[in-house]
Amino acid sequence: MERWKNRVAVVTGASAGIGAACVKYLANNGMIVVGLARRKECIEALRDQVEASARDRLHGLQCDLRDQQQIIDVFKVIVSKYGPIAVLVNNAGVLRNTNLVNDDNQQDIQDVIDTNIVGVVNCTREAFRSMKAHGGVGHVFLINSICGHNVPKAPNFSLNIYPCTKHAVTAMTEVYRHEFHMLGTKVKVTSISPGTVNTEIILPKMKEILADAPFLQPEDVAEALIYCLQTPPHVQLHLDEQAFELLPDISVERQQTNRLILSGLHQNMERWQNRVAVVTGASAGIGAACVKYLANNGMIVVGLARRKERIEALRDQVEATARDRVHAMQCDMRVHQQIIDAFKVIVAEYGPVAVLVNNAGIVRIANLVDDNNLQEVQDVIDTNIVGVVNCTREAFRSMKAHGGVGHVFLINSIFGHFVANIPNISINMYACSKHAMTAMTEVYRQEFYKLGTKIKVTSISPGVVDTEILTPKVREIMNNTPPLKSEDIADALIYCLQTPPHVQIHEMIIKHVGELF
Repeated sequence: MERWKNRVAVVTGASAGIGAACVKYLANNGMIVVGLARRKECIEALRDQVEASARDRLHGLQCDLRDQQQIIDVFKVIVSKYGPIAVLVNNAGVLRNTNLVNDDNQQDIQDVIDTNIVGVVNCTREAFRSMKAHGGVGHVFLINSICGHNVPKAPNFSLNIYPCTKHAVTAMTEVYRHEFHMLGTKVKVTSISPGTVNTEIILPKMKEILADAPFLQPEDVAEALIYCLQTPPHVQLHLDEQAFELLPDISVERQQTNRLILSGLHQNMERWQNRVAVVTGASAGIGAACVKYLANNGMIVVGLARRKERIEALRDQVEATARDRVHAMQCDMRVHQQIIDAFKVIVAEYGPVAVLVNNAGIVRIANLVDDNNLQEVQDVIDTNIVGVVNCTREAFRSMKAHGGVGHVFLINSIFGHFVANIPNISINMYACSKHAMTAMTEVYRQEFYKLGTKIKVTSISPGVVDTEILTPKVREIMNNTPPLKSEDIADALIYCLQTPPHVQIHEMIIKHVGELF
């Protein structure tokens, strides 16, 4: 957080819940924080809840986000009194329990739209103006919701226009990413989409309906925000997060460092010390980076790949104390029996599996409609889909037999969320296989829950990464697209492992700032 020390962060909806938690975490991490809300006195009361050295950095201003002129005036005051804005947290949001088709609900609908959409646009415009005028660097957060990705069916309760506004925020995130890049800035934008959070927005009737559902805490979301701020300048995250529940999760876009330490994070890597992690496709790229990061953070790591000798060579690239924790086994993800045999050996020689990183993946450059491409199509399916299912089944068996706790990672891709139209090139079955992985993440989440375990599952979806999977032709076509590093993905994985046992990062999308896709 060094580069953010004594810089200005603005948090909307700061009087309670997620906003209040963000105010406290940002102030404790050295930022000058201005909280905006209609209840100014509630923000000022937060001074008693931060470290003594942070109290003078916490300020409250009254502002109703439904009033554009109030927003314009308050941002002028902030810049003139405290300095240029470096971070904006668009957290303010409201929910109304009424059907869209009801009579006499126009004010309810207008309040939700004006707060959740128009207020965000107005605040972001003012903050961006300040960021652009002072170096073109900053970070805009949109506190979104799982309702921005799907519309949950709540018995005897209507979320009204709320999911509609959150879907608008989801689209807004990508619109801002394009605009910030086109306008020549390095301003980042991150959408954080929590599941159910224990805040005032949960109306009494909703709490009654959700009585048996586990809730996230506001601090869980604030910690995710601090993590995003710690990412390197070239890394940008979109994040989905959830508690263990039969509802969707939390999602972010993200950064790099070998050993990430988050101030205020109440869990770290201690509970994973000397436990077994299995990494597929471990001979190079993201897999190799994950092997090194996991070993350096105290885990016993078994890398699987066809090129076993390249995994063994990674011992020279980790800390001296970690070398004996790196192990290599030869395994072809396309051969089911090899996977079964490899996991039997792992459990017998090193112990039960605690973490599985499904990283192995291949791409083939050919049209789906081409003649004589059956083997290429089959190789992609067998590696990117069937291999993941087979490895996860074996790892899950071990996790369930030893306490029902663990973490399964699916190294996905942004092509698991859309299909890019790349000139003069077809990525064949690759995008199809990654879309399957996106669905697989949610299937596993539901299965792990229904089978009575506390096993987490996380999909990490990077943009373009500088690895061997990029063929010379692809590199030539994407010459102007800045790639992420494999270490950026490995660092994101370590962050997910550090989250508390009740928090699950369901989907993390990581892009390079300025990426075309």
